[in-house]
Amino acid sequence: MTVLRPEYVWYGDDFTGASDTLATLSQGGVTAILLLQAPGPEHLKKLRGMEAIGLAGATRSLDCEHIRSTLKAVTPFLASLQPKLLHYKICSTFDSSPEIGNIALALECLRPLAQVAVSPVLGGQVNLGRYCVFATLFAQAGQDGQVYRIDRHPTMGSHPVTPMSEADLQLHLQAQGLRNVSSLPWTEYRKPNYKADKQSLQWQEQARDHGYLHPLLDIACEQDIEYAGELLNELSRHGTVLTAGSSSVAQAYLSQRRKTSGEAAGLPRSAQPVLMLVGSQSPVTARQVDHCQQADTFELDPSELHHSPSYAAELHAIVIDNMRKGRHTLLRTKTTNLDRTRPALPAQRVAEDSAQFLRHLVKQLRLEQRLSRLCIAGGDTSSLSTQALGIWGLSYLGLVCPGVAACLCHGDDEIDGLQLVLKGGQMGPEDFFDRVIEGTSF
Repeated sequence: MTVLRPEYVWYGDDFTGASDTLATLSQGGVTAILLLQAPGPEHLKKLRGMEAIGLAGATRSLDCEHIRSTLKAVTPFLASLQPKLLHYKICSTFDSSPEIGNIALALECLRPLAQVAVSPVLGGQVNLGRYCVFATLFAQAGQDGQVYRIDRHPTMGSHPVTPMSEADLQLHLQAQGLRNVSSLPWTEYRKPNYKADKQSLQWQEQARDHGYLHPLLDIACEQDIEYAGELLNELSRHGTVLTAGSSSVAQAYLSQRRKTSGEAAGLPRSAQPVLMLVGSQSPVTARQVDHCQQADTFELDPSELHHSPSYAAELHAIVIDNMRKGRHTLLRTKTTNLDRTRPALPAQRVAEDSAQFLRHLVKQLRLEQRLSRLCIAGGDTSSLSTQALGIWGLSYLGLVCPGVAACLCHGDDEIDGLQLVLKGGQMGPEDFFDRVIEGTSF
């Protein structure tokens, strides 16, 4: 029987975020892989020697019942790993609610795997323009954009599913049912008598008296990441630590490793035409699509795709023909339903239909050896598409931009070896899609 003992394990609440953690760890010199499901015996042997193992999920978009069932299904595999750190990876904007993507519930489900009764939550991710100060979250709008308090952010403050109406993360998490949440502000780190080992022991004593603790750590600059890393390192001396946060958790972990960091590898220009599917409705992504000069853009009508097999067949033929001509191709999901006789489709159904349509395209193009790089924009679309494609794992290939990595697909059929770029709605500069085609260097 194959025994795996990675130091670091993460469960991503969506695919794009999970791949960012994969990139962060890999750039830091850690041997890491991201799995799409708990591995079977045939894949376990391929994971030997991995220092970090991730599972990509979709709990960010799930209701409470499905969060419970989803995490229950992967608990046996996660329990077998016994890592120092078990990271529940959430979006850097913390967008979630008591009903959808409940972070408190996810931590409750994973709590039996922890051996330490202190579960830190890290706010902020500096390299993405996310800052947590006195437990209050701020976020940049777009690449090099203005920084807003999260409840006043032009996109996240009015998110269609999980609008961030509360910037105080203590209150935000308490509303979801998280108990014993307390802020550890950045000013505490700066005190002359502050010691990470003393803070760790103090928390553990408090946990013995009051139950499971959830300290909320400010992350507002690079130095704060090191302080957080010291705390996580001290806590993990006593067993597995369950923690929540964005990829700043991985950055904190890396700050305590003695291994030399790897280079932030770029991405070479694609040798074949690139296929890109845009499911995200973010204004940031919309501007990126409008800016793209190198790809032919086609609209994908979700209503027609769902109701009309002939529409799906016609669009399939158009895309295949365009790729055969050597043209980069971008499929943009239509945002409005012009046919008033049909009810608007739920976002989940749109993502599911798009994923199945993409699966047929990719399978044919791979069999014809006409596709080496695929890009998917949108968290739900990414999660469902990667599942539909039959990928069992992803390893890091290169960086497209901060927060977005190119990965190499591991599969048991023609999908194996495909280059895959997964982009969250808020990520990337205006020329993002041209970068996916042209490649990048750092």
